[in-house]
Amino acid sequence: MKPCTIETGDALCSDVSCTGVGEDPPACAVTPTSIDFGTVTIGSSKDSIFTIKNTGGGTLGGSVSEACADYDLVSGGGPYTLAAGESLVVTVRFEPLSSGVKPCTIETGDALCSDVSCTGVGEDPPACAVTPTSIDFGTVTIGSSKDSTFTIKNTGGGTLGGTVSESCDDYDLISGGGPYTLAAGESLVVTVRFEPLSSGVKPCTIETGDTLCSDVSCTGVGETPTGVETDQPHVFALYQNHPNPFNPTTWIRFSLDRDSMVSLVIYDISGKRIRTLVNRRMTEGMYTEMWDARDNRGRPVVSGIYFYQLKSENRTLTRKLILLR
Repeated sequence: MKPCTIETGDALCSDVSCTGVGEDPPACAVTPTSIDFGTVTIGSSKDSIFTIKNTGGGTLGGSVSEACADYDLVSGGGPYTLAAGESLVVTVRFEPLSSGVKPCTIETGDALCSDVSCTGVGEDPPACAVTPTSIDFGTVTIGSSKDSTFTIKNTGGGTLGGTVSESCDDYDLISGGGPYTLAAGESLVVTVRFEPLSSGVKPCTIETGDTLCSDVSCTGVGETPTGVETDQPHVFALYQNHPNPFNPTTWIRFSLDRDSMVSLVIYDISGKRIRTLVNRRMTEGMYTEMWDARDNRGRPVVSGIYFYQLKSENRTLTRKLILLR
Protein backbone atom coordinates (compact mmCIF):
# COMPACT_ATOMS: atom_id res chain seq x y z
CA MET A 1 0.00 0.00 0.00
CA LYS A 2 1.37 3.42 -1.03
CA PRO A 3 -0.39 6.43 0.69
CA CYS A 4 0.32 10.10 -0.18
CA THR A 5 -1.10 13.58 0.73
CA ILE A 6 -1.08 16.35 -1.85
CA GLU A 7 -0.98 19.71 -0.04
CA THR A 8 -2.98 22.58 -1.65
CA GLY A 9 -1.04 25.29 0.30
CA ASP A 10 -4.00 27.34 1.60
CA ALA A 11 -5.91 26.88 4.81
CA LEU A 12 -9.12 27.51 2.88
CA CYS A 13 -8.40 24.49 0.63
CA SER A 14 -8.49 20.85 1.60
CA ASP A 15 -5.41 18.77 0.90
CA VAL A 16 -5.81 15.72 -1.38
CA SER A 17 -5.27 12.21 0.04
CA CYS A 18 -3.90 9.58 -2.46
CA THR A 19 -3.39 5.83 -2.14
CA GLY A 20 -2.19 3.03 -4.47
CA VAL A 21 -0.77 -0.51 -4.47
CA GLY A 22 2.55 -1.38 -6.11
CA GLU A 23 2.62 -4.69 -8.01
CA ASP A 24 5.56 -6.70 -9.37
CA PRO A 25 5.53 -7.04 -13.17
CA PRO A 26 4.72 -10.46 -14.68
CA ALA A 27 7.58 -12.93 -15.20
CA CYS A 28 7.54 -16.15 -17.19
CA ALA A 29 9.04 -19.61 -16.67
CA VAL A 30 8.66 -22.29 -19.39
CA THR A 31 9.54 -25.89 -18.44
CA PRO A 32 10.99 -27.60 -20.41
CA THR A 33 12.04 -25.41 -23.30
CA SER A 34 12.90 -28.37 -25.55
CA ILE A 35 11.24 -31.76 -26.15
CA ASP A 36 12.74 -34.79 -27.91
CA PHE A 37 10.03 -37.23 -29.01
CA GLY A 38 12.54 -39.81 -30.23
CA THR A 39 11.53 -42.17 -33.05
CA VAL A 40 7.85 -42.71 -33.81
CA THR A 41 6.42 -44.99 -36.51
CA ILE A 42 4.33 -43.36 -39.21
CA GLY A 43 0.68 -43.91 -38.31
CA SER A 44 1.46 -43.77 -34.57
CA SER A 45 1.85 -40.80 -32.23
CA LYS A 46 3.50 -39.71 -28.99
CA ASP A 47 2.46 -36.98 -26.53
CA SER A 48 4.55 -34.76 -24.27
CA ILE A 49 3.90 -31.64 -22.17
CA PHE A 50 5.43 -28.33 -21.15
CA THR A 51 4.32 -25.74 -18.59
CA ILE A 52 4.04 -21.93 -18.74
CA LYS A 53 4.00 -20.24 -15.30
CA ASN A 54 3.65 -16.60 -14.22
CA THR A 55 6.40 -16.40 -11.59
CA GLY A 56 5.97 -12.62 -11.15
CA GLY A 57 2.90 -10.43 -10.58
CA GLY A 58 0.29 -8.77 -12.70
CA THR A 59 -1.11 -10.75 -15.60
CA LEU A 60 0.89 -12.77 -18.10
CA GLY A 61 -0.85 -13.31 -21.43
CA GLY A 62 -0.24 -14.65 -24.90
CA SER A 63 -1.30 -17.37 -27.31
CA VAL A 64 0.27 -20.82 -27.70
CA SER A 65 0.52 -21.84 -31.36
CA GLU A 66 2.38 -24.04 -33.86
CA ALA A 67 2.46 -24.37 -37.65
CA CYS A 68 4.11 -27.77 -38.18
CA ALA A 69 2.60 -30.54 -40.30
CA ASP A 70 3.73 -33.37 -37.97
CA TYR A 71 2.71 -31.76 -34.66
CA ASP A 72 -0.53 -30.82 -32.96
CA LEU A 73 -1.54 -29.02 -29.75
CA VAL A 74 -3.82 -31.52 -28.02
CA SER A 75 -4.59 -29.22 -25.07
CA GLY A 76 -3.49 -25.81 -23.79
CA GLY A 77 -3.26 -24.22 -27.23
CA GLY A 78 -4.65 -20.77 -28.08
CA PRO A 79 -4.95 -17.58 -25.96
CA TYR A 80 -4.18 -17.62 -22.23
CA THR A 81 -3.97 -15.21 -19.27
CA LEU A 82 -2.15 -16.17 -16.09
CA ALA A 83 -2.35 -14.28 -12.80
CA ALA A 84 0.58 -14.35 -10.37
CA GLY A 85 1.52 -17.99 -9.57
CA GLU A 86 -0.84 -19.52 -12.13
CA SER A 87 0.31 -22.15 -14.65
CA LEU A 88 -0.78 -23.53 -18.01
CA VAL A 89 0.02 -27.11 -19.08
CA VAL A 90 0.30 -27.60 -22.84
CA THR A 91 0.15 -31.10 -24.43
CA VAL A 92 1.98 -31.51 -27.72
CA ARG A 93 1.48 -34.53 -30.00
CA PHE A 94 4.07 -35.74 -32.50
CA GLU A 95 2.43 -37.74 -35.29
CA PRO A 96 4.83 -38.07 -38.24
CA LEU A 97 3.35 -38.11 -41.74
CA SER A 98 6.60 -39.18 -43.41
CA SER A 99 10.03 -40.50 -42.46
CA GLY A 100 12.93 -38.31 -41.38
CA VAL A 101 13.81 -35.71 -38.73
CA LYS A 102 10.89 -33.38 -37.93
CA PRO A 103 11.74 -30.11 -36.07
CA CYS A 104 9.08 -27.72 -34.76
CA THR A 105 8.90 -24.55 -32.64
CA ILE A 106 5.92 -24.09 -30.33
CA GLU A 107 5.38 -20.34 -29.89
CA THR A 108 4.31 -19.21 -26.41
CA GLY A 109 3.09 -15.81 -27.62
CA ASP A 110 4.72 -13.51 -25.06
CA ALA A 111 8.14 -11.88 -25.27
CA LEU A 112 8.72 -12.78 -21.61
CA CYS A 113 8.30 -16.51 -22.36
CA SER A 114 10.74 -18.78 -24.17
CA ASP A 115 9.37 -20.72 -27.12
CA VAL A 116 9.58 -24.53 -27.00
CA SER A 117 11.80 -26.38 -29.48
CA CYS A 118 10.54 -29.86 -30.48
CA THR A 119 12.19 -32.59 -32.49
CA GLY A 120 11.20 -36.12 -33.50
CA VAL A 121 12.03 -38.74 -36.10
CA GLY A 122 9.39 -40.29 -38.34
CA GLU A 123 9.98 -43.95 -39.13
CA ASP A 124 8.36 -46.11 -41.83
CA PRO A 125 6.09 -48.84 -40.41
CA PRO A 126 7.21 -52.46 -40.66
CA ALA A 127 6.45 -54.42 -43.83
CA CYS A 128 6.80 -58.16 -44.36
CA ALA A 129 8.04 -60.30 -47.23
CA VAL A 130 7.83 -64.10 -46.93
CA THR A 131 9.76 -66.14 -49.53
CA PRO A 132 8.54 -68.62 -50.64
CA THR A 133 4.94 -68.76 -49.42
CA SER A 134 4.50 -72.40 -50.44
CA ILE A 135 6.77 -75.45 -50.21
CA ASP A 136 6.31 -78.79 -52.00
CA PHE A 137 8.37 -81.52 -50.32
CA GLY A 138 7.45 -84.07 -52.95
CA THR A 139 7.37 -87.77 -51.96
CA VAL A 140 9.23 -88.88 -48.83
CA THR A 141 9.47 -92.45 -47.51
CA ILE A 142 8.05 -93.10 -44.05
CA GLY A 143 10.94 -93.16 -41.60
CA SER A 144 12.87 -90.59 -43.68
CA SER A 145 12.68 -86.80 -43.75
CA LYS A 146 13.31 -83.80 -45.98
CA ASP A 147 14.13 -80.22 -44.98
CA SER A 148 13.32 -76.94 -46.71
CA THR A 149 13.48 -73.28 -45.75
CA PHE A 150 11.59 -70.03 -46.08
CA THR A 151 12.57 -66.47 -45.14
CA ILE A 152 10.71 -63.72 -43.28
CA LYS A 153 12.10 -60.22 -43.90
CA ASN A 154 11.17 -56.80 -42.53
CA THR A 155 11.20 -54.75 -45.74
CA GLY A 156 9.88 -51.63 -43.98
CA GLY A 157 10.91 -49.82 -40.79
CA GLY A 158 10.13 -50.15 -37.12
CA THR A 159 10.03 -53.64 -35.65
CA LEU A 160 8.27 -56.66 -37.13
CA GLY A 161 7.36 -59.36 -34.64
CA GLY A 162 5.42 -62.57 -34.28
CA THR A 163 5.73 -66.28 -33.56
CA VAL A 164 6.43 -68.97 -36.14
CA SER A 165 4.43 -72.11 -35.31
CA GLU A 166 2.85 -75.24 -36.73
CA SER A 167 0.54 -77.97 -35.43
CA CYS A 168 0.94 -80.72 -38.01
CA ASP A 169 1.82 -84.33 -37.13
CA ASP A 170 4.16 -84.85 -40.09
CA TYR A 171 6.08 -81.55 -39.89
CA ASP A 172 8.51 -79.91 -37.50
CA LEU A 173 10.28 -76.56 -37.21
CA ILE A 174 13.98 -77.44 -36.99
CA SER A 175 15.16 -73.84 -36.64
CA GLY A 176 13.60 -70.38 -36.64
CA GLY A 177 10.45 -71.46 -34.80
CA GLY A 178 8.97 -69.53 -31.88
CA PRO A 179 8.93 -65.76 -31.17
CA TYR A 180 10.92 -63.33 -33.34
CA THR A 181 11.52 -59.59 -33.69
CA LEU A 182 13.04 -58.11 -36.85
CA ALA A 183 14.35 -54.56 -37.19
CA ALA A 184 14.30 -52.82 -40.58
CA GLY A 185 16.11 -54.95 -43.16
CA GLU A 186 16.56 -57.96 -40.87
CA SER A 187 15.60 -61.49 -41.92
CA LEU A 188 14.72 -64.80 -40.26
CA VAL A 189 15.36 -68.14 -41.99
CA VAL A 190 12.99 -70.91 -40.90
CA THR A 191 13.82 -74.57 -41.54
CA VAL A 192 10.86 -76.92 -41.91
CA ARG A 193 11.19 -80.73 -41.81
CA PHE A 194 8.68 -83.05 -43.48
CA GLU A 195 8.79 -86.48 -41.81
CA PRO A 196 5.69 -88.49 -42.76
CA LEU A 197 4.29 -90.85 -40.15
CA SER A 198 1.95 -92.55 -42.61
CA SER A 199 1.31 -92.72 -46.34
CA GLY A 200 -0.73 -90.17 -48.29
CA VAL A 201 -0.84 -86.45 -48.99
CA LYS A 202 0.13 -84.34 -45.95
CA PRO A 203 -0.79 -80.63 -46.05
CA CYS A 204 0.35 -78.16 -43.40
CA THR A 205 0.22 -74.41 -42.82
CA ILE A 206 3.19 -72.77 -41.08
CA GLU A 207 1.89 -69.69 -39.27
CA THR A 208 4.18 -66.65 -39.32
CA GLY A 209 2.34 -64.96 -36.45
CA ASP A 210 1.91 -61.44 -37.89
CA THR A 211 -0.96 -60.15 -40.00
CA LEU A 212 1.59 -58.38 -42.22
CA CYS A 213 3.22 -61.70 -43.11
CA SER A 214 1.80 -64.44 -45.33
CA ASP A 215 1.62 -67.91 -43.82
CA VAL A 216 3.50 -70.69 -45.60
CA SER A 217 1.57 -73.55 -47.20
CA CYS A 218 3.39 -76.89 -47.17
CA THR A 219 2.54 -80.16 -48.84
CA GLY A 220 4.23 -83.53 -49.07
CA VAL A 221 3.40 -87.15 -49.78
CA GLY A 222 4.23 -89.95 -47.37
CA GLU A 223 5.28 -93.20 -49.05
CA THR A 224 5.46 -96.64 -47.49
CA PRO A 225 8.94 -98.19 -47.72
CA THR A 226 9.27 -101.04 -50.18
CA GLY A 227 8.38 -104.36 -48.57
CA VAL A 228 6.90 -102.77 -45.42
CA GLU A 229 3.24 -103.35 -44.58
CA THR A 230 1.31 -100.27 -43.53
CA ASP A 231 -0.38 -101.98 -40.59
CA GLN A 232 2.83 -103.42 -39.09
CA PRO A 233 5.94 -101.27 -39.28
CA HIS A 234 9.23 -103.08 -39.61
CA VAL A 235 11.63 -100.19 -39.03
CA PHE A 236 13.47 -99.01 -35.96
CA ALA A 237 12.57 -95.32 -35.91
CA LEU A 238 12.12 -92.38 -33.55
CA TYR A 239 9.85 -89.61 -34.81
CA GLN A 240 9.68 -85.92 -33.95
CA ASN A 241 7.52 -85.18 -30.92
CA HIS A 242 4.25 -83.34 -31.43
CA PRO A 243 3.59 -80.59 -30.71
CA ASN A 244 7.02 -78.99 -30.65
CA PRO A 245 7.58 -76.52 -29.02
CA PHE A 246 5.06 -77.66 -26.39
CA ASN A 247 3.47 -76.76 -23.05
CA PRO A 248 2.86 -78.74 -20.96
CA THR A 249 2.38 -82.10 -22.77
CA THR A 250 3.81 -83.64 -25.91
CA TRP A 251 3.62 -87.04 -27.61
CA ILE A 252 6.61 -89.08 -28.77
CA ARG A 253 6.09 -91.74 -31.44
CA PHE A 254 8.51 -94.58 -32.21
CA SER A 255 8.48 -97.93 -33.99
CA LEU A 256 10.29 -101.20 -33.34
CA ASP A 257 11.32 -103.73 -35.96
CA ARG A 258 11.67 -106.62 -33.47
CA ASP A 259 10.87 -107.70 -29.94
CA SER A 260 13.50 -106.27 -27.62
CA MET A 261 14.31 -104.50 -24.36
CA VAL A 262 13.54 -100.79 -24.94
CA SER A 263 14.20 -97.56 -23.07
CA LEU A 264 12.90 -94.07 -23.86
CA VAL A 265 14.54 -91.37 -21.71
CA ILE A 266 14.37 -87.56 -21.50
CA TYR A 267 17.65 -85.66 -20.91
CA ASP A 268 18.33 -81.97 -20.31
CA ILE A 269 20.82 -80.01 -22.40
CA SER A 270 23.66 -80.91 -20.00
CA GLY A 271 22.99 -84.64 -20.45
CA LYS A 272 21.31 -85.17 -17.07
CA ARG A 273 18.59 -87.83 -17.03
CA ILE A 274 15.25 -86.10 -16.36
CA ARG A 275 12.52 -88.67 -16.96
CA THR A 276 12.33 -92.34 -17.95
CA LEU A 277 9.21 -92.88 -20.04
CA VAL A 278 9.88 -96.49 -21.07
CA ASN A 279 12.13 -99.19 -19.64
CA ARG A 280 10.72 -102.61 -20.48
CA ARG A 281 10.60 -105.36 -23.04
CA MET A 282 8.36 -104.49 -25.98
CA THR A 283 7.13 -106.29 -29.07
CA GLU A 284 7.52 -105.17 -32.66
CA GLY A 285 5.15 -102.35 -33.59
CA MET A 286 4.33 -98.63 -33.43
CA TYR A 287 4.10 -96.86 -30.05
CA THR A 288 3.28 -93.40 -28.68
CA GLU A 289 4.35 -92.10 -25.26
CA MET A 290 3.30 -88.85 -23.58
CA TRP A 291 5.60 -86.56 -21.58
CA ASP A 292 3.99 -84.04 -19.22
CA ALA A 293 7.14 -81.91 -18.70
CA ARG A 294 7.79 -83.42 -15.26
CA ASP A 295 10.84 -85.22 -13.90
CA ASN A 296 10.95 -88.66 -12.30
CA ARG A 297 9.79 -87.14 -8.99
CA GLY A 298 6.77 -85.48 -10.56
CA ARG A 299 8.20 -81.98 -10.40
CA PRO A 300 7.64 -79.58 -13.33
CA VAL A 301 10.81 -78.82 -15.29
CA VAL A 302 11.79 -75.38 -16.60
CA SER A 303 11.52 -74.11 -20.17
CA GLY A 304 14.36 -75.05 -22.45
CA ILE A 305 15.82 -77.56 -24.88
CA TYR A 306 15.63 -81.25 -24.00
CA PHE A 307 16.58 -84.48 -25.76
CA TYR A 308 14.71 -87.78 -25.93
CA GLN A 309 16.62 -90.98 -26.63
CA LEU A 310 15.36 -94.38 -27.79
CA LYS A 311 17.55 -97.42 -27.12
CA SER A 312 16.97 -100.98 -28.29
CA GLU A 313 19.77 -103.56 -27.97
CA ASN A 314 22.88 -101.82 -29.33
CA ARG A 315 20.95 -99.20 -31.33
CA THR A 316 20.30 -95.59 -30.23
CA LEU A 317 18.25 -92.77 -31.74
CA THR A 318 18.09 -89.22 -30.30
CA ARG A 319 15.97 -86.17 -31.08
CA LYS A 320 15.51 -82.68 -29.66
CA LEU A 321 12.36 -81.13 -28.20
CA ILE A 322 11.58 -77.67 -26.82
CA LEU A 323 9.48 -76.77 -23.78
CA LEU A 324 8.09 -73.21 -23.76
CA ARG A 325 6.14 -72.33 -20.63
